Amino acid sequence: MSSTVSSLDAPLPSYLRRLARRWVTAVLASFREQWWFAAIVAVEVLAAAGVLAMIHAASGAALSLYLPVYVMLMPLMVFVIILGHALYIMFVVRPARPLTMFLTDMRHKFFTVERIAVALPMLLLMPIFCSAFTVLKSSITLFSPFVWDLRLDALDRWLHGGHAPWELLQPLIGVPAITQGLNFLYNLWFFILCFVWVWQAFSLRDRQLRAQFFATLVLLWMLFGNLVATLLASAGPCYFGRVTGLPDPYAPLMDYLKHADQVARVWSLQVQDYLWTSHVESAIGLGGGISAMPSMHVAMAVLLALLFWRTNRVLGAIAAVYAVLIQVGSVHLGWHYAIDGYLGALATFAIWYLVGWIAGRARQPAVGLVPAAPVARSIAGG
Repeated sequence: MSSTVSSLDAPLPSYLRRLARRWVTAVLASFREQWWFAAIVAVEVLAAAGVLAMIHAASGAALSLYLPVYVMLMPLMVFVIILGHALYIMFVVRPARPLTMFLTDMRHKFFTVERIAVALPMLLLMPIFCSAFTVLKSSITLFSPFVWDLRLDALDRWLHGGHAPWELLQPLIGVPAITQGLNFLYNLWFFILCFVWVWQAFSLRDRQLRAQFFATLVLLWMLFGNLVATLLASAGPCYFGRVTGLPDPYAPLMDYLKHADQVARVWSLQVQDYLWTSHVESAIGLGGGISAMPSMHVAMAVLLALLFWRTNRVLGAIAAVYAVLIQVGSVHLGWHYAIDGYLGALATFAIWYLVGWIAGRARQPAVGLVPAAPVARSIAGG
């Protein structure tokens, strides 16, 4: 790092040299203390590159799959965060000079070297990780065919008194307006997750909590979204007849959803068709890949609830209700067997507390999963 910083001693004005040294020192320190995140991403990328080489696909395009999405969404999410802070100043703090307070916060709290440097590893590496994850998810059937649907369906019925869970839900929520509402919440999940990811990337409020969130996030996607999903390869209720070749016990549910779609738009049906077409054509596209077990929708919703609970108990309670609705929606919309969500939730709790335990055992903020002081010290010294 010293050689990199020293190279900035070129013929530049002194204030530009100081500024450049400060930025380079902070960014390098940030990547150094968050090495664990880069290491996890590297493992995922290497696995995806191996799969791409095996199927003779272009790795460059596949591993940059989500880059355009993040380039579009990230400024929007940052704007939402800034707008939220402006509204907080106006309606909660209500100072005598709100604009002055807002501009001061932007300069001294939001757009600071420390905050941006801390966020950079997450901002740069998450799109790559998501692209690698999609490559591996889209390639599940290269290693294991969908052979678990029959077993998961049977286990679901055994756990729920001999009934498929959707049959128990249908008399309660089998109304097109409710179905559309659950569909909306199910799709909103992606945008909430993106917002929280950007918010936590820039967060300096609780560095240990931030690290615990990101470590749990990527370990869940890697270990359960890829590995367990391959070991327990299943397509889900909406594809049951297609992958088993047997009479489809979920046909009445899908018929209801098609009927509901005529009354109130159910976008899940179009997404399910898109995923099946991509699967048949062996295409790797945005959001691609079919995998029911475990439900990563439920896993991420539970992760958000754990994060919000540690941040604000009211938000945590709301997020917990949202997680329950995602579980219900995953079954009602034909995406998952109920047990897929149960395992997703249990996996999230297990990894969340395991990461927290490891962080507590480390005891030193800059070790392993708990980055802390080095960036601040580097900036202060720069």
